[in-house]
Amino acid sequence: MASSSSSINMNPQIKYDVFLSFRGKDVRHNFISHLNAALCRKKIVTFIDDKLNRGNEISPSLLSAIEGSKISIVIFSKGYASSRWCLNELVKILESKNKYGQIVVPVFYLVDPSDVRNQTGTFGDSFSKLEERFKEKIDMLQTWRIAMREAANLSGFDSHGIRSESVLLEGIVNDILKKLNDLFPSDNKDQLVGVESIIKEIESLLLSGSTEFNTVGIWGIGGIGKTTIASAIYSNISSHFEGSYFMQNIREESEASGLAGFRRELLSTLLDDGDMKIDIPNIGLNFQRRRLSRMKVLIVFDDVTCIQQIELLIGGLDRLDCFMPGSRIIITTRDAQLLKNHRGSRVGHVFEVKELSYNDSLTLFSRNAFGQNHPAAGYLELSNIVIKYAKGIPLALKVLGRYLFGRSEEEWENAIEKLKRIPHMDIQKVLKVSYDGLDDEEQNIFLDIACFFKGQHRDFVMNFQDACGFSAKIGIRDLVDKSLVIISNNKITMHDLLQEMGREIVRQESIKDSGKRSRLWHHEDIYQFLSKNTGSEIIEGISLDMSQVKEIRFNPSTFTKMPRLRFFKFYNSISRENRCKVHHSRCLKSLSNELRYFRWDGYPLKSLPSKNFPEHLVSLQMPYSNIEQLWNGVQNLAALKSLNLRHCKQLTRIPDLSLALSLEVLELTGCTSLIEIHSSIQHLNKLVTLNLDDCNSLKSLPTGINLVSLKTLSLANCSNFKRFPEISCNIEVLYLQGSAIEELPSSIGNLSRLVTLELQNCSRLKSVSSSLCNLKSLRSLYLSGCLKLEKLPEETEINLDSLEVLNLRGCSNLKKFPEISCNIEDLDLRETAIEELPSSIGNLSRLVNLDLTNCSRLKSVSSSLCNLKSLRYLFLSGCLKLEKLPEEIGNLESLEIMSARETAVSQVPPSIACLNRVWSLCFERCKGRLPTMGLKLPIFFQLQNLEELSLVDCGITELPESLGQSPSLKHLNLSENNFEKIPSSIKQLSKLLILTLQNCKRLQSLPELPRCSRICARHCTSLETLSNLSTLFTRSSELWQVFDFSNCFKLNRNEVGEIVEGALKKIQVMATWWKQQHPVTLYEDYHNPPRGCVSYPGSEIPEWFSYQSMGSSVTLELPPDWFNNNFVGFALCAIVPDHHGITRGFNVRCILKTKDDVAVCSLYVWNHLGVNPSIESDHVLLGYDFSLSSDSLGGSNNEFCIQFYIQHYEGPGIEGFDVKKCGAHLIYAQDPSKRLRSEVEDYQPSRHRALHCLVILSAAATTRRHQLFLFSYNFTNTATTHDHEELEEGEYEEDEVEVDEDEEEENGHVHDDGEGEREADTENYEAENDLQHRELQPVLKMRVEKTWKKTRARIVPGICPARIEKIRAQSGSGQLCVKSGSVLGTPKPGPDLDFCHPYPHIAFATANMYM
Repeated sequence: MASSSSSINMNPQIKYDVFLSFRGKDVRHNFISHLNAALCRKKIVTFIDDKLNRGNEISPSLLSAIEGSKISIVIFSKGYASSRWCLNELVKILESKNKYGQIVVPVFYLVDPSDVRNQTGTFGDSFSKLEERFKEKIDMLQTWRIAMREAANLSGFDSHGIRSESVLLEGIVNDILKKLNDLFPSDNKDQLVGVESIIKEIESLLLSGSTEFNTVGIWGIGGIGKTTIASAIYSNISSHFEGSYFMQNIREESEASGLAGFRRELLSTLLDDGDMKIDIPNIGLNFQRRRLSRMKVLIVFDDVTCIQQIELLIGGLDRLDCFMPGSRIIITTRDAQLLKNHRGSRVGHVFEVKELSYNDSLTLFSRNAFGQNHPAAGYLELSNIVIKYAKGIPLALKVLGRYLFGRSEEEWENAIEKLKRIPHMDIQKVLKVSYDGLDDEEQNIFLDIACFFKGQHRDFVMNFQDACGFSAKIGIRDLVDKSLVIISNNKITMHDLLQEMGREIVRQESIKDSGKRSRLWHHEDIYQFLSKNTGSEIIEGISLDMSQVKEIRFNPSTFTKMPRLRFFKFYNSISRENRCKVHHSRCLKSLSNELRYFRWDGYPLKSLPSKNFPEHLVSLQMPYSNIEQLWNGVQNLAALKSLNLRHCKQLTRIPDLSLALSLEVLELTGCTSLIEIHSSIQHLNKLVTLNLDDCNSLKSLPTGINLVSLKTLSLANCSNFKRFPEISCNIEVLYLQGSAIEELPSSIGNLSRLVTLELQNCSRLKSVSSSLCNLKSLRSLYLSGCLKLEKLPEETEINLDSLEVLNLRGCSNLKKFPEISCNIEDLDLRETAIEELPSSIGNLSRLVNLDLTNCSRLKSVSSSLCNLKSLRYLFLSGCLKLEKLPEEIGNLESLEIMSARETAVSQVPPSIACLNRVWSLCFERCKGRLPTMGLKLPIFFQLQNLEELSLVDCGITELPESLGQSPSLKHLNLSENNFEKIPSSIKQLSKLLILTLQNCKRLQSLPELPRCSRICARHCTSLETLSNLSTLFTRSSELWQVFDFSNCFKLNRNEVGEIVEGALKKIQVMATWWKQQHPVTLYEDYHNPPRGCVSYPGSEIPEWFSYQSMGSSVTLELPPDWFNNNFVGFALCAIVPDHHGITRGFNVRCILKTKDDVAVCSLYVWNHLGVNPSIESDHVLLGYDFSLSSDSLGGSNNEFCIQFYIQHYEGPGIEGFDVKKCGAHLIYAQDPSKRLRSEVEDYQPSRHRALHCLVILSAAATTRRHQLFLFSYNFTNTATTHDHEELEEGEYEEDEVEVDEDEEEENGHVHDDGEGEREADTENYEAENDLQHRELQPVLKMRVEKTWKKTRARIVPGICPARIEKIRAQSGSGQLCVKSGSVLGTPKPGPDLDFCHPYPHIAFATANMYM
């Protein structure tokens, strides 16, 4: 690094863009003059030799000009090589290329490149004459030859391949422009965060080579980065066009002084005519237009607000024939409507710029606030608050970042508090531009949405705005087009900063007096206003969240003083109980006649005012109120569309609604005292939804409710409603679940449009009329829980062709399988009394879900079930008498999930291996008819897509070897079985995350396992040996890792020691990997940091833990410099005593406190362990937690206390059950130059796996220093197809290989006669990682400086967990010979590599040895 920086400092000062080297006699007055002029027209600063002062010595001036240029163009002409001057120029140019990185572009003008390279032809004849003159200066001639050869090998331009000289010149100039653009990157490159993909996409489109005229629109809200993106694109591609112009801030220029000056500048720049004078508003068919039609141009129109601006500048988007085909226009705007549906518009592609992601926001903000890509220590939490506020708007992130740059934490906190009240002026100014462009009506709609309606349903907002006299449909559409609001999932929303901007506009109406503002939404302002009881003629809307205020008492006359009130909303965002905090002593006298929306949750009075009721009211919402009756008599509510009286428990009847003819929704759920519905309801012909759920006192509806618009009627849980309602035949959804009806009458058949009928839990329902079969539109029928229902109508099979969902769950008297339509898709027969699945089941060709759970009488399943090609979900759990599955079950080609838990099945059919789509299988507690039988698995148990397999308590005594041949398996539960060993093939389950083996009391050993996130072997009381422990704490898709060996008392001490050693080692590796991947802990990482734990029988804390204590707390007295950027978290250890009688399992929780007893954070090391309820001796719990950050700890505290608590798995602490000993250790990420790169490499998040081999070669007995370069190569994860085994960490094999002594002696190496092997001492090495996952891509270069004291070579395959078989010396006498040099690619025997690697798909590198 030092040498590199020094070379950079030696670079000369750049004076010129281009240096021209040429033979003046050949080209000065033709080609060079044209080239120089073309470069100058592009404003490229060019050096040409006529700029030298006459009489000057050439060397100093020429050298300065060459070294001071970014690019040199060398024009090789016929006489170039005859000039000593030209050749010396060439030599200096190539010296600058090699020394300073200058770019050299050769142009072969009327000469062949090969003639220049070899000095032949007419070009060679010229050089021969020069050779004759300087034949005594052999070195100089050789220097010239080398220079010409080097230059001729560079990429350049050959005039022979281009007939037209003008085309040649254009190509050279464009190439130079592109190179200069690359050399001088955009000044705002540092601000290009999160927009690289859209820039690349637009550039690709504009440079596609299409000869058509192409216009691209970039659209988004103010401050989103449209101009930044357009500027970057313009900078990158403008060199590809004959003319280009970036017209910035058209809106501002248009408002300030008009666009006439812009138009003149545009044409002058494009046509390179400084005397352009055009004052007419349209270019017209004049000569300038004709000139433009001959040019391929790029124009950017930035911040366009209306199409007339473009028409004034270039004649409009419908007159683009004034430009040459292949020209491009970019338009940035806040108004999407401008880019579409315009007469003659050719805007072919519109790109909407979205908000930045969290990570990109953090990066951009940090660059402006801290001058780096991440927050400074201690500022992450504060930064997150600002980022949350900015919500991905680049302008806000940059403005706030620059505003907070260099300020203290206290100043940050103060600034953030201010932002909550007053938005930043610079952000407000930019965002308000779009608002200022709206008309008065659109401004009112926007302010209403910003203050009251963000997140509300579009129809609701439009109804309100229409009722206010606004043109809501077109108004909201314009707001969407101008990026001021967004419609998503039929809800209207907007960016938080735009909402804040709108609310600030309202606040500015009266900064000090909230009563003089048009809209109130902040609880403090409303509290202050209502407490004064003054009212205001200005207020149009109030929205109060009552959960935010204390009790308010106000004079009801306040309402009479708000005559312009359109919107009134008192709601409770936390609780929907009858709890109102706003009180007044008397009844309301009147409400504003301008009211369109009135909502008061928990309204405390018994009625509303009957006089002067607002006749334009659209929505009346009074849930959880004390109201007994709304009003007396009849009110003229012609505009009312929604009436909500949910849970008004005192309401006994609803008033006369005969004049509310526009009512669409009547919501009366939970009105438990309601005894009748007023007969006027029959006149509500626009009523769509009538909801009477939980109206327990309601017994019937008025007769003759023939409401043609009624689509949904809900009488769910009306427990006294006994008679099926006589309703309109247009009803589509009917909810009667939990009602007291006893039969479905024949009139049900008249509901020809009924789609959904829900009758579940109608416990009195005995029969269903056969007229049900006339419901041609019925798709969903729910009859679950109808305990007295014994059968369905026989005709159903013929007539219910539309039925897709049939739910008969809990119909415990239903004994016969229903004969139903073959179009059924979802059939739920859980807890019914059926005894068999008949052969007719095979006719249900569209059936997707079949649920027979807990059909305790089911004995057999017809083989025709296997004909169901669409079946995806099959549930047979709890069918206690089911002994056999169909042998052809493998024919269910679409099956994804099958659960047969707790059945009498004793054998899994072999055809199950054919279920190629199944990903979840469950056979828990399937032991056959007798408990001693046990479940037999097929020999070939191989399912390609199986992810979850549960075989808990199946009495299995032997597992098939093919168990490891399901490559997608992630969760494997083998608990409570009788096998003694697990097949070794389990190692092949490379995707396995969770392996559960608890209570396998005969299990004696574990084979080599794949890398799992969780292994639970608790209470495996016979377990003695563990073949491999590399699974502990590895990088996986799950960062919570648990390894439970509790109550495994037969584990020998060596195995326990290996558990501890492996765990402690991997904790350090995980810490280093985590810090490497996350140099700064991001916001989302707090919620998913790496944590891990392991438990095993024991009573001692490992010595590795530097802080230890008896009891349940440990104090950490730390040195002053303990906290640095490499700190990751804590490793913790606790000794838990034996304990019995815990039924729910337990966890150990840790609290980290300061010396002042202030809890800093909780450590959830063992949160997912759920230790066995009963442990029979002391146990060690050991783990780590990396959830801490600099913001949670800070470096100022040097003394901490960690308190350990034992608590129920999901509950309080356990009295008398305390930790006996505890320990802690601080975890730091290791410096890359001091750690084994091989250990970290294993945990890279890649789908590829790296295979490494390190060859340590012998050297002299005396200390000599050598360098070994090791390359690793990625190959796709098909390890199972290659005949090699994986070697886990901690295990290695050696192969002693003789070294060719003659070869060593030739190189001056001296041998050590010692025969014993000694470990070579590694002093230092560095590792670099290229994260590109390409096949056979070198990703690791390792520098190893060794002290060699051995006479024999050692091959160490244990540096990475992939096993390399022994590499046998295959040269001559069997000795290994390695010569200097590096051989990459597939190794073959030869002079540089005298042995072959056994795997041709693995590239290998020999050692590059030097003294």
